[in-house]
Amino acid sequence: MAPEIIAKKVTYKKSSDMWSVGIVTFILLTNAFPFPYKEALGEVKRDEILTKAVLAGDFMTNNIENRCSKDARDFVYNLLQVDETKRNSAEEALDHPWIRQFK
Repeated sequence: MAPEIIAKKVTYKKSSDMWSVGIVTFILLTNAFPFPYKEALGEVKRDEILTKAVLAGDFMTNNIENRCSKDARDFVYNLLQVDETKRNSAEEALDHPWIRQFK
């Protein structure tokens, strides 16, 4: 869920979908979830940790830094911006060099 939705600033915007694209891309590229997730923690504690991490944009960069090209990382980082005004739009994402190479 996008940070602006968790913070209850908005119910839905296109930029929220772009956050989701960033999450899915991160998972596909790294085979890992971008935010801290501890199986052993209780559900309430786990949700609290995840919520704080999402709101802070504190995702686990080591997974993507070690496995992906600079362009792929840049694509994901531009989508996982906590500030939705800094997040890439769909048009900007489609024009990103990492995506253009596949057109």
